[in-house]
Amino acid sequence: MKKQQTKIQAPPATLTLPPMLHARWLQYRVLMGDSNQTLRAQLLADDLPVPSDAVMDAIRGSFKVPRGFDPTSRTHAPSRTFIMSTDCWPLFEWADRREKALRLLRAPRARELVEAGALLAVPHAAVISTLETNLKIKDVRPETLDLYAGSLFDVGAVSRAQLKVIVQRHVRLAIDRVVGGPDDASAARRALAADPRMVAVSLPSSPIAWASVLLSMGFAPSKFELARVLDTLESIAATRTAQALLRGGRDD
Repeated sequence: MKKQQTKIQAPPATLTLPPMLHARWLQYRVLMGDSNQTLRAQLLADDLPVPSDAVMDAIRGSFKVPRGFDPTSRTHAPSRTFIMSTDCWPLFEWADRREKALRLLRAPRARELVEAGALLAVPHAAVISTLETNLKIKDVRPETLDLYAGSLFDVGAVSRAQLKVIVQRHVRLAIDRVVGGPDDASAARRALAADPRMVAVSLPSSPIAWASVLLSMGFAPSKFELARVLDTLESIAATRTAQALLRGGRDD
């Protein structure tokens, strides 16, 4: 008698999540109980890229929530333990910072500045100073910017090449809101190229890059920032001079 061969079924393919800057925000909203439809509407309202239903379902399925899970409870121990084990726990833990970060997200000029600062790793003090001086936003603290960068615009979650594409996608979502037709297409392309975040993502982190971002927003750099630019230019000039002196030697 021939031995009956048992067919081994291949394990189901796992969905690879696409690179995203707002993955923790998606996780938070999923754990708060948002349906795909509700989440999609909220992301569109905030000009954030909307993943497919399959991706949102995969995020939802990746969590093994405890019985009786209540994301808003401060006393249900299993819920608290589970939340603190997730990457998005700061959004649950610090409601005040979360709400201030969302206010920045929903203020277009402030959002441009904060995200450009994150792309260039600008010190929080410089970003906060510009928010206060030029946009009259005075209640932003470094902790709020940390939460924003970690949950809504996590540039460290993707590669540099991916970052340029993703940032362009974020910027285009906001621009497409006001594009009325083919007549606006050329203006939209110019607006995309001139957006402070596109300026920031195309330059290395330096005082010169931050000054370029401020100028692209119509803000004059402060004296301190201009002094840092001059220091950088002096360093570049010294390096170029040293390179020139080394040229033309015996082993050149």
